[in-house]
Amino acid sequence: SNLIVDYLGQPFLLEFCLGVLAYWTVQLVRVERISRWFWLVSAVASLAAMPAYFMLYGAPSGFMRTAVYGVPAFAFITSLIAMETGGWSTRSRLVARLGAASYAIYLLHPYVVGFLRKVLTMQTNLNSWNGAATVFIVIAVVCAASDVCHRRIEKPVLAWLNRWFGRREPLGVTIR
Repeated sequence: SNLIVDYLGQPFLLEFCLGVLAYWTVQLVRVERISRWFWLVSAVASLAAMPAYFMLYGAPSGFMRTAVYGVPAFAFITSLIAMETGGWSTRSRLVARLGAASYAIYLLHPYVVGFLRKVLTMQTNLNSWNGAATVFIVIAVVCAASDVCHRRIEKPVLAWLNRWFGRREPLGVTIR
């Protein structure tokens, strides 16, 4: 086994690379020339693909996790950005806050899920009402914890770093 290939083949690294690819796709491809309806269908199909695979085959692991969750997530995020670039956007403050906290969601969700699994002895069987309710509760707690982390830690630290290193203009969308 090659150490470099093993490192570069890690699912989290591959998913990170898909995020970079999404950025470059939106930057380099003239996404506004492609129909917004195409992007809407792509977003819905990619979002539906993840739970459909889970329901049919169970939870994937290793490289299959990247293929089953990472590739549709790439298509979903790219489609949403393309739709916004094409003039379709939401005015929902909740969606804007979740978008602003997305990095915190990405970083915190394994810890919140692990904590809730130990504390609540969670039932995650999606074929039961208790299991489905548990999933929605976990999603809500992950989003709430990430929003708090984003507002109380990430934003102040970024503001301090921007002042320290001299950046004057904020990156992305300003959420009040």
